[in-house]
Amino acid sequence: MCKTFIYACAVFYSMPQLTEEDLAKMSPEQIAELQKQNCFFCQIGSGKAQAKMVYEDELCFAILDINPAIKGHMLLLPKEHYMILPQIPEETIKHLGVIAKKLSRTVLRALGAEGTNIFIANGAIAGQRAPHLIIHIIPRTENDSITAFDLPEKDIREEDLLKLQKMLTKKLGMNFEPQQEMKVQKSKNLEEIDLHQLRKMLI
Repeated sequence: MCKTFIYACAVFYSMPQLTEEDLAKMSPEQIAELQKQNCFFCQIGSGKAQAKMVYEDELCFAILDINPAIKGHMLLLPKEHYMILPQIPEETIKHLGVIAKKLSRTVLRALGAEGTNIFIANGAIAGQRAPHLIIHIIPRTENDSITAFDLPEKDIREEDLLKLQKMLTKKLGMNFEPQQEMKVQKSKNLEEIDLHQLRKMLI
């Protein structure tokens, strides 16, 4: 992890009288412990700070967002202090996925939501605001005025897709045979699908 990023996190945590030189002399374990001691979400997980808790187990907890995108917006967090996704052990990731599914189903049943957005802002450029990994579970209803997930649909050339596929599969150790370009006609738009039936499938 680069020292600039570590120093930026130290400033975010308001660690007193701590310079970049001080951090350079510390071991990764010492830095991690210092971050944990100064992390507001770690304090919630350990019971030292208050929040509207809705779920808790040995690995994670979920709270209501105090500035929700919509009523019922929940934050799911690991109890251990992990800042970004690559730091989290595989077993914890699996567990968080199971609990995110459980929370999603709960808001559908308890609040009458018609769907959910489940996402992670992984890194500052992706909108991460706190240096503790957070999974957002956001209930959705028709005409709820949330527009953050209205993603643009841009055109891309076939050769660019192939280059991207080659770059990514090489990193992932995968090998796929080149396929002949096909024009796929989209099925029904989501607007044409019976939303009531879709909600029944979700819960």
